[in-house]
Amino acid sequence: MSALPVVLAPADLDGVRDVLRDWSAAGLVQRFVWTDGAVATVVDGGRARRVALRDVLTSTRESAVVLTVLGAAIAHVAPVARERIDACERLIEESLGHGMTVVRIRATAVLKDVDVTVPTLAIGGWHNVVLSAEQASAPERGRVILDATASTDEIDVHIAASLAGVLGLWAGVETSLFEHAAPSQSPSATIARSFVRSLDSSQIEAELRTAVLSTDAGLPLPRVSGGAEYIEDVPLATASMEEAYWRMFPGVLRGPRQARVDGGVTSIGVFEALSMFFGFLWASIRNAPGAWAASIFRKVKAGVANTVQGAVFGSSDAAFVVVVGGVLPDGRPATWREVGDAVDALATAGSSNTHVPHEDLTALWQAYSAAALTLCDAGERNPALPPVEIGARKGVVRRREDVVPDAAARFTDIPAHLAPVVGAADLAPYQVLEADDLERRLAGLAAQPGAGVAASTALDNLRHWRRQHAASFAVRVGSRIGGALNSARSEVAQILERLRVAGAGDVDDRLKAAQRRLAVVMRVLLISAVVLIAVVGALLGFEVISAGLGWSLIGGLVLAWLISSFLVFVRGQALLFQLLKERRELVGQREADEANLAHALRDTRRLVDAYSQFLRWSSILGLMLADPFGRTQLGGRADEPDLVGLPLSVVVGKAQADPADLEIVAAELRRLAFEPGWLNTVFGAVVRNAHRRLGGRGIEFREAPELLFRQQGDGENSVLPAFAAHLQHYGVDADAGERTWADSIRLLSENPALGQQLVRRVQTAGTTITYAEFMGALENPASSGQRIEDSSLRPDMRIQAGKTEIVTSRPTTVTRGLSRLVLLRQATAGLPAFEFSAHGEQTQWQGDGWGGGSSDMPVL
Repeated sequence: MSALPVVLAPADLDGVRDVLRDWSAAGLVQRFVWTDGAVATVVDGGRARRVALRDVLTSTRESAVVLTVLGAAIAHVAPVARERIDACERLIEESLGHGMTVVRIRATAVLKDVDVTVPTLAIGGWHNVVLSAEQASAPERGRVILDATASTDEIDVHIAASLAGVLGLWAGVETSLFEHAAPSQSPSATIARSFVRSLDSSQIEAELRTAVLSTDAGLPLPRVSGGAEYIEDVPLATASMEEAYWRMFPGVLRGPRQARVDGGVTSIGVFEALSMFFGFLWASIRNAPGAWAASIFRKVKAGVANTVQGAVFGSSDAAFVVVVGGVLPDGRPATWREVGDAVDALATAGSSNTHVPHEDLTALWQAYSAAALTLCDAGERNPALPPVEIGARKGVVRRREDVVPDAAARFTDIPAHLAPVVGAADLAPYQVLEADDLERRLAGLAAQPGAGVAASTALDNLRHWRRQHAASFAVRVGSRIGGALNSARSEVAQILERLRVAGAGDVDDRLKAAQRRLAVVMRVLLISAVVLIAVVGALLGFEVISAGLGWSLIGGLVLAWLISSFLVFVRGQALLFQLLKERRELVGQREADEANLAHALRDTRRLVDAYSQFLRWSSILGLMLADPFGRTQLGGRADEPDLVGLPLSVVVGKAQADPADLEIVAAELRRLAFEPGWLNTVFGAVVRNAHRRLGGRGIEFREAPELLFRQQGDGENSVLPAFAAHLQHYGVDADAGERTWADSIRLLSENPALGQQLVRRVQTAGTTITYAEFMGALENPASSGQRIEDSSLRPDMRIQAGKTEIVTSRPTTVTRGLSRLVLLRQATAGLPAFEFSAHGEQTQWQGDGWGGGSSDMPVL
């Protein structure tokens, strides 16, 4: 209310105050001040507190004060003493700030045929009003005239309703009956009556709001030129959007690579083979063929860079096992986070003095959000991520789960007795790597006889759940990131293994055994040749054979030994030559492998970061899409007020809606209220207000909320986990929902037919009636021909036609959502005070007070 109502009334009318307090507790009446001239009581929300009137006046924020002196022409009610009126008025004038105004009203309640007079029924310069004794539910309906037979309770509620109408005490009413009217300077009074309808539509509003704003039954079709429709081929839509998304970021999944070219390694030639043959022959004679083979490999050992050597063979053996083998040192499979930690260790080994930064993926997650939201609302956010087009119409996904599933789609179906073995499952569909890991564990367990049946059932349920959500946009993106991460880890493992082999100087046991066997054969051939040559030498010495023949035989034996030994060596060293050629190839491609190892490590680290961020942003988007407009609590009052004994003029009801009508109205509002890109407001508010959820850690995001997209998905230095957790606990801010719902209410007011279709029936006083019957034409009263019952006039005045004809008829409608309060105030023209039956001796107004006597009134 724009003015503070102050009611000065005798103690005999405290029952009226108590009635108003009860109505205040029910939310029907707004704040007012009640005083008997000695103390003041502020009534607000059903609570009453005694205060000094001066304190109330000096602290009020209203621009005016409505001072009402209330009296009643009833035998047991004493009038307010003129000294109290005078003192109260002076106090108000002294306490008000500059520019504030005072509206003075003299209100007198009367009963039919009660021979009681009231002094100062009308005061010159004041708005004087006689509260009619008639009671009716509407102007054109049957009425009852209160007389001396009425009980005190009936009189109190009648006066309370009449006073609330004149002063505008009803909830939401801004003005009194006389706020914008000039008072008459002559002692005249009008007769006034009022009618009130309070319609509680909060339950319907709650249901309608849920139907309009909730996404449980499907995302809304936006109102777009050319029309919009739901996408039938969801897998095609999400796959196309995902492809368009990754075309924007080709370097995220796999970075550049240096080509591994053929280094021109040739087979071992004859002369090299002869050199190796004599070296092996000498080693065989010394019985050291293994050492000879090792020396051959050491000659072609790859000069592995110190950083790579340290990473692979130095202090990071555990990390090497994790990356290469995909297992932890204790044999357990490594999770993607543990792989990421191992890759960090490998990437930073040997570079302890250099900080390795995380890549900035801001654009990736901004585009991810844009792509997901575009599938939901057909908004034009990024030229590279256009809305789905179905002919000339825009397409949106009906089910939010097909874009980003929320908590309702999580997989938890693991039997309790299996949980200690495979771990408790609480997975979102887009947690693809975690689901892969769980599936592997369940598959392994299903093969065991003891737990096979339960594990197989759980495995089938998991696979069925994954198939259900496989076409989701978030699952597709997560699968692409997860697949790229696995590929990058495998590539790192392959390169590390090649470098390990290239850097190894030893030979394996298989090759050593082959060398030993070959050495034995070579020694046998040598000994045989030496024995034969010795025999020929003996024959030559004893001149058994001629010198020419002897030396020819010796030469032939030597040549035969050389040829046979060389042939045996070449055949016996086939494995050595093959391994030696492969080792030389590795050495020749070492530079490319070292460069590609660095690239693959960066890819793996980036993809681990990307996957963790992906999980956080998917959680945020899933929460937002599940409840985009916040968790506003709506509905009827938890404690319905007891409003028995209301006067006929005050009717309270609860709106009733047919479910079919509510569904139709909700569908029409969704069609009118949502435009392409409607989620921009919601998601923008989520990001923009992130600093409020983070407390002191959110200061940097207050001026630059886009920095939130740069945060890592995990780690104590990241605020993204805390932000996602707060959003999950408290939900989305309701601001966007309030604005959207306010637009929906506005659309209802602009389309009266929708509102009429929604509220057709009203439940009141234990019965159900139509809305028109409930309102009784209060919203559109007759413009003429109505009059107020004239029992308040003197009998000789009642015979004069037109005395009580209504000249002021002011309907006021206050809406609160779908609930409304309708107040109809009607009044006659001003009538001389002497024409009223309750008129007593008039005390003349004298300047700033009432004439006669002094006052010893206490300060209010």
